[in-house]
This record gives sequence, C-alpha cells and structure tokens, in this order.
Amino acid sequence: MNRNAVIQGFALGFMTGLIVTVFDGLYMAMPELYLPPGYPVVLTCFNVVLWTAVGCLSGVIVWLFIRHPSSSKNESFYWALFFLAPFMGIYGLLGKLYLPHMENMDFILKVHKKAFDYHLSFVWAGLLVSFLLFRFRKGSQGSRFSPLIFLPELLAIIALFQFCSNPECLKVMTLVKKLRPGWGRIFFGSFMYLLGTATIFSLYTLFFFKLRPSILKQPIVYKPLISLTALLIAVIFYIGGLYTAVSKGYQVTSTVSPNLLMNKAPSAQKTPNVILIVLDTLRASSFKALQKIGFVNNLETFARDSLSFETCVAPAFFTFPSHASLFTGVYPPEHGCELIDGHYLADGFVTLAEQFRTHGYRTAAVVSNCGWLNNTFNILQGFEITSSLRNIGVNHTLPFHPALNIFSYLTNIYNKATIAYRIAEDINATAFEAMDKIAKEPFFLFLNYMDVHTPYRAPSPYDGYFLQQQNPQLYRLKQYYLQYRGKNSKESWDMYLLSQYYGEIAYLDMELGNLMQRLKEMGIYDSSLIVVTSDHGELFGEHGYYSHYSPMFEGIEKIPLFIKFPKSVKTGSVKEIINLTDVYPTILSICGLPVPKDISGIAFGDEKTSRFAGITDSMIMYEGRYKYMDAFTQDGPSFLFDLKNDPEEMNNLYKQLPEINLKMKQALDKWRESHKLRYPAMQQPLPDATKEKLKSLGYVN
Repeated sequence: MNRNAVIQGFALGFMTGLIVTVFDGLYMAMPELYLPPGYPVVLTCFNVVLWTAVGCLSGVIVWLFIRHPSSSKNESFYWALFFLAPFMGIYGLLGKLYLPHMENMDFILKVHKKAFDYHLSFVWAGLLVSFLLFRFRKGSQGSRFSPLIFLPELLAIIALFQFCSNPECLKVMTLVKKLRPGWGRIFFGSFMYLLGTATIFSLYTLFFFKLRPSILKQPIVYKPLISLTALLIAVIFYIGGLYTAVSKGYQVTSTVSPNLLMNKAPSAQKTPNVILIVLDTLRASSFKALQKIGFVNNLETFARDSLSFETCVAPAFFTFPSHASLFTGVYPPEHGCELIDGHYLADGFVTLAEQFRTHGYRTAAVVSNCGWLNNTFNILQGFEITSSLRNIGVNHTLPFHPALNIFSYLTNIYNKATIAYRIAEDINATAFEAMDKIAKEPFFLFLNYMDVHTPYRAPSPYDGYFLQQQNPQLYRLKQYYLQYRGKNSKESWDMYLLSQYYGEIAYLDMELGNLMQRLKEMGIYDSSLIVVTSDHGELFGEHGYYSHYSPMFEGIEKIPLFIKFPKSVKTGSVKEIINLTDVYPTILSICGLPVPKDISGIAFGDEKTSRFAGITDSMIMYEGRYKYMDAFTQDGPSFLFDLKNDPEEMNNLYKQLPEINLKMKQALDKWRESHKLRYPAMQQPLPDATKEKLKSLGYVN
C-alpha cells in the first residue's frame, strides 16, 4: 500500500486536473467569445500537469505518514488532509487571485465588491473539508482509499467556488439585475445565492450519508489505467465538442441600410480590392523611433510601396469617434459619437462600407476592438461579414477564473489567456477565412488590430526586446510590485511601459508581414488599394497622463498613414496635413467612385479643414507652427504651443501670446458653428452585453 502512494497521488491529481478542465471549459460557452486554436489543448494540459504535480507531492507526504502500521489504518484521512485541503486552498486562491492588470484593475475590484460572495466561498469549501476530515478521523467512513472516493468532494468544492464566486454569470442571476436597486434586489439575490449553495451541500450530503456507506461496504475494484483513460476520453470529447460548437459562431451577417439595397447599382470597379487596416493606438512618433532602429521592417517595406503622410491627425482621442469619422467622412461634432454611454452612429450616415456595398463590392470586417467596433454602435453597418468577438482572456475580469490565467500572467506563456481582445495572429487567421469567402469578387476588407493597446502584453520574446534584462518577466513583475507599493520612480515606470508598447509594435509588425505575404500569395497585393493607419496615439507619462483619455497632445494626435495605390503608381512622402476624416473621400476618389458632396472630409486633405480635431467640448487646431487646444477641464486653462521650437509641448504660451491665442480660439469657435450635429443624437442605454465588452477592455468601470 505504501509503495503505491505516489502512484495513487498521480492518479488522484490526474483525475482532478480533468475535472477542473470540465468546469473551466464552461467559460468557453460565454457569449460572443473567440477561442484561439489550440486553447482546449493548452487548458487541458495545464490543468492536468498542475494537479498531477500536486497529487504526486501529496503522495510523497502521505507516504511519510502511513509508513507506520498504526497510521496506515486511516489512509483516507491523510489523503483528505494532504491533498483535498491543499487543493481547496490552491484552487480557490488561483481562481480569485488578481495581479495588477493595468486599467482593468479598477474594474476587477469593483466586480469583487459588487459580487454576492467576496471570499465566503472559502468558508463553504472549508466547512466541507473540515466535516470530511472529522468523519475520516473518527474512522466512521472506513479507511480504504482509492482516488475515486474523493470525486464527490472535488465536484462539490469546485462547484462551490464556481457558483458562489460567479453568481452574476449565471442566467438565473439576470433576473436580479432586472429588479430596481434596493432591498428587493438584495433579498432576491441573496435568496438565489443561498439556494444554489444549499443545493450543492444537499447533493453532497445525500451522497455522503446514503451512497458512500453502501459503496465502501463492497470491495473496491479500481483499475487506474482504464478509469483514467475513460475519463480522459470523455473530457476530450466534451472540450472538443464545446470548442467546435462555439467556433461555428465566428462570422455573422450584418444588415445594410434599406435605401442602399433599393438603389443598388453595381458599377465597373476601377480598383478590384480595397483593404483598410487600423492599428489601434499606434502613434506616429513611436513608429518613427522603431523605424530608425530597424524593428518595423515589414511596415517600412510597405511604406516604400505607398504614399506616406508625415502629418496625419486623429479626429479624436479614442476609438469610437475616430472610427465614426473614418467611416462617415465627417468630424466628431457632426456625427455626435463623442460620449461613452449610449451614443450611436445615426442611420442617416452612409458609411464607407455601404458605399462599397452599393457599388458591387463584397464587404467584410474583422476587428479586435470588440468594445466599440460592433453592430451595437452602428459603426459596422454595411459590412456583409463581420467578426467582432471577445478573446477567451476576457474571463480574467470575472471574480473567479481558471488558474491558467494566473500562470499565463506570471510567465507570459500563452499570453492570450489573459488578454480580452484578439491578438494579431488570431485576427489574421479570421481575416484569411473571410478573404477566402469574398476574394472571388471585388471586396472591401476592414481589419482592426488592438495589440499596441493597453494592457501592453507583448508575447515572448517581444516583451524583452527593449528591456535589456536577462529575465524580462521577473523584471515586469518587479515593476508592477513597486508601482503597487508606490515605490517605483516615474521615470522607471514610464520607460517600462514604453518598452512593452514598443515590443507590441514589433510583434504587430511581424504579423502584418504575414498578412502582406498572404495577399501576395493570393495574387492580390499589387492590384489592391491598401490603407494602413491608426485611430489615435498614446501617452506614457508625458504631461502626467497615461493611455489616451487625456488632452490631445501630439502623442495622441499624430498617427501614421500609408496609402498603397494599385500597382504602387504613387509613392513618396507628403508633408501637407491630412485628417483621418479625409481618408473616406480619399479612398473613394482613388477607386473612381463618387464622393458624397455633404461630407466634411476632403480627398488627400486640405489645410483649411484638416487642421481641426477633437470632440465638441475639447478640440484642437493647427495654424502654421502653432497648436491651440481647448481646456481639458472646465476650470483649466487653454493651451497654445509653438511646435517648431517646442515639439514636446512643454511651454504653454497662451498668456505670453494672447493675440495669437485669441485669434486661434475664435477660428476654432467659428469652425464649431459651421460643423454642427448632422442628425439628432441616437442615445439609449447600452445593452448589458456591450457594457461587458467595454468593461473587459478597460473602457468603463
């Protein structure tokens, strides 16, 4: 018996890993979720290896205690003490453990505080294990042991943590959210919580007192190899079937405005294929910095085939209004997509996708930023095929999550397990599938990559490219620890964030190279119009701001723009200013399609209009060497910078140059008067599903 302790521990840990995988697999059934290829295999292997290692270690400890005949009579007690109790603690801790996760951390803490159960699930699971230890210590349940006798306890412990910690994820708890805030919601929510917990305990008690005694009276016939093989096969079919079922929903059909369908009149396409690529959050200065040291070779090669714009201005400082301007050709104050809560793109606008759909193109959109770029906000109207899904890493925002999340976070191995958006390789995989469906006809394809967005999780080895550290991951954890304790210097923290941002750009450049290579293999690279740009930039401690919800300094406003004409008939560099709003008419004009007269954007930009940017209450304008910026806060000052002598915008000249400041302010106010809201603002409460997407990406709390 004693010689078999480690083997029994192996079997017990292996069985536990498979059972945990069954429950972790339930996260795969979350709505609108993308499962990266291989995720079920990674999840299963991780759980099996982790808990098998714990089981073997427990077997060694149990063997040390049951070497003496007096102790071996109660072997089940020691297995409960040295495996089941540690399993409860480790499983609960890994499932509830949260490490600093950039902007999502505030949201995670709020989720914890709003949950019915903060740490109470440890109490319930602890009571169950304590009860079992007490019964086994008394010997009332017999002393014979096999790994299978702990199956009910494992199921009960896992169920307690999963149900008690994540009650709001269950369908039944949606009834609670529909109630008005108050005692009614608290009472009903608490009742459902207690009912579920009581059900788990009742089922376990039924087994413990009714079924287990009859089982233990019979000789235990246990064949580990056969039992574990059967369980492994069952789990493989379960996980594989769930993965297959979820994967079928990756592409959905989008609706097109009825008036466009009625007036659809296909014309001869001057440009057979158009590909619009937005690299979310890529700022021009960072691209240029990496270009100088040779870390964006693929983008640089593409730029040589393209017309490059040295001064491209983002119309706004975050995704929603910038993309709305890109797809409508009007500025944020005109389309009204300026606020986070409940604003939508009005149906009256004819989007770029609808223009192409009207003129006989197939249209498809594959986007990583699922929070803003989805059918809810009308941004994707006109696309025939859309893929706007959350990544499996979104489950890190839940109060209880798979242990794989923590492992991936600490090691940066399989980092997509902790990222809520789809990374570039997965966007490419879906884009290739979409192109296979539409490439037989002229098509318009929109691709959105989010890799250089927070939380700055570049996959290995890109996370260490710009750190000059032997162990980048340990250094990363050290930085987060010091930042959490408030002992990190601003300079060290800012440099670390920028290094990870650069690593993400290098990774994204590699995947863009794969995309371009695929287009060349399909024989459509040379003949296609390909536009690569961004929607806004990012700040890394400049002026005391981080991310991009901040005043529109140059790190946010200046973005790259490359336009590859068919056959690369135009290349070189353009110094004149252009706005992202101008890309709409620019693309149509290159394709030989009619440009609407009622848009504000001008093909290839115009010095008179392209120099304005921002939302209604916070705008900027350029005039020669000067840049004027509205006050970011209601009581704050306006800004006036001389970009020629002060490119880093360190000296606010609004007091030193009052005449220029007043002149530019008046020009901006006049521009506002001529660029009013086009259609009544479409505003209504956001659906819960959309709110969850925005929360998981760190946009709202």
